[in-house]
Amino acid sequence: MKICPKCQSKFTDDSLNFCLQDGEPLAAVIADKTLEFDAETFANEATITHNLLQDNREEKTEALRQNPAAKVTDQNRSLETVVSSAQTEESTFAAEMVVKKGTGVGFVAGVLLSLLLIGIVVGGIYLVNRYSSFVSGRANSNSNTSNSVKTRVLSDSAEVKVSASSTRKPDKGNIYSPKMAFDGNPRTAWCEGVRGAGKKQWLAFDFKKEERLKSIVIQPGYFKTPVIWRKNNRIASVTIEFSDNSKRSFNFSDVMKEQTLDTGGIKTKTVFIAITDIFRGETDMEDTLISEVSFVVE
Repeated sequence: MKICPKCQSKFTDDSLNFCLQDGEPLAAVIADKTLEFDAETFANEATITHNLLQDNREEKTEALRQNPAAKVTDQNRSLETVVSSAQTEESTFAAEMVVKKGTGVGFVAGVLLSLLLIGIVVGGIYLVNRYSSFVSGRANSNSNTSNSVKTRVLSDSAEVKVSASSTRKPDKGNIYSPKMAFDGNPRTAWCEGVRGAGKKQWLAFDFKKEERLKSIVIQPGYFKTPVIWRKNNRIASVTIEFSDNSKRSFNFSDVMKEQTLDTGGIKTKTVFIAITDIFRGETDMEDTLISEVSFVVE
C-alpha cells in the first residue's frame, strides 16, 4: 500500500508512483506505524470512494446497454438472492417451529409423568389405608367374636346354695352366716366359727347345674369399714376345689380391694374355697372373714 504525503490518499496498487489527485510522488505505508488523519483527509477519501462507485455504476450501465442479456442475468441473480434469502428464512422458521414443538411435547410428557407419579402415590396411600382398615376390621371381628361369648355374674342368687364348714355366732346384731358372703353387700361378711385363726375352714357354693367358670371375685376381710378391716384377720391364700376334684391355689394381696382369681373357664357344678393362710388382724386375731364372693360364668 502507498500513500500521498500531501493529501494522505491511499492506494493499494503498488505499481502507482504518483498520486491520482495531486500528482505528488507516493510513499510506502509502514505497517506498524499509526497514522493520524484529519477531517479533510476523510472527506477526500469519501470523495474518492464516491467517484470510484460512480465510475463503477457508469461502467455497468454502459455494459448493460451493449449486452441486454447481462441485465436479465443480473436480475436473475438478484431474484435467486431473494429466493435464497426467503428459503433461508423459511428454513429458520421451520427449525424454530420444530424446536418449539419439541419443547411442547417435552412439557406435555413432563406433565403426564407428574400426573402418573401422583396417581401412583395416591393409589399407594389408598391401598395402605384399605389394608389397615382390613387388618383393623379383622382385629375388631376377632375381638367381637371373642366378646360375643356372653358372660354373667352369679352374685346374691337364690339359685346358688351356700354353706360353710363353721360359722361364728351372731354378735351385737351382726350375722356371720355363709349367705352374708353372697348377698352383694360388702358391709356384711361370713366369719368362720372355730377356735383359732380359722385355717382349713371353707365356704361351699353349689350352682345346681354345671357352669363354665371364668373367674371368681373375692373381697378378703371384713369390708364394713377400713378400721374394722384392719382389726380382723384377712385371708392370705386359699385352695379351691371343683366338682371334678381338681384343685387350684391362689394368693391374695393384703389390701382392702376385691381381687379376681382366674379359673380359665373350667366346667364345674360346685366350688369349695378353703382357707390355707391368713394376714393377722391388729386386735382380733381369732376371726377370719370374707365379705363377698361372686362368680363370672360364660
